[in-house]
Amino acid sequence: MSLGRITFGSYHVDPPPASHTYATVVSIGTNLSVQVGLSLVGSQMVWSFDTFHPNGLPLGPTEGFPPPNDLQNHGQEAFSSRCDHGRA
Repeated sequence: MSLGRITFGSYHVDPPPASHTYATVVSIGTNLSVQVGLSLVGSQMVWSFDTFHPNGLPLGPTEGFPPPNDLQNHGQEAFSSRCDHGRA
């Protein structure tokens, strides 16, 4: 397997082809970022989304990731993986 597109809200991140581990930081506001990480470990996929302020301040009670889901799917996350043919 390898990682495919990671989507959350209106944001998309594309790991390099044939990736088994990927991490990046996505800015989702003026002072709010998300550390996105996915790893294929054996037969499991481990993923994390950690919200933080780049300036180090603590998050407020209404800040964070993901937002509540609504009719426009603002709180929806998705990621994809694909099988690498010819690998056991």
